[in-house]
Amino acid sequence: MLVLKIDILKYISDDQPGFAEARFKDAWDKEFMVHDKVSHFY
Repeated sequence: MLVLKIDILKYISDDQPGFAEARFKDAWDKEFMVHDKVSHFY
């Protein structure tokens, strides 16, 4: 199983399902920010 470590920075929406902003880095240390459903990050 592959695992990606992310940091959830803040919740964007309290709707159901809620949305969050997350940050992660790739193998070359480039940082990415994504917005997606909270359930996709777990």
